[in-house]
Amino acid sequence: MSPGTGTLITIGASFSSTQERDAVALVNDPKPSWQDLYQAALVEPDRQKLTDLVLAVEEALLLRSQELTGSGLDDNERAAMTESARNLLTIKSEKLGWPGINPK
Repeated sequence: MSPGTGTLITIGASFSSTQERDAVALVNDPKPSWQDLYQAALVEPDRQKLTDLVLAVEEALLLRSQELTGSGLDDNERAAMTESARNLLTIKSEKLGWPGINPK
């Protein structure tokens, strides 16, 4: 189930049963890695599943950002999170047709 939606997400179209079980385990993980969710979003062809994954990535990014606040740890991860968030905006506007944001 994707966080907060009650929707089962099967990641990818041509996974073997082992890969599909791994994908189901990923979205059922109570604290999935934002990196794993993000990588899944990059290759998800199904529009509804992609929407669910984008929302799950955003939630995971927020939670991880809160974990890192004040820790002074892992500037590389913070930079990767920022880049991933920018790429999610592109996915939302180009693949999902959501209104874009024009940065100043």
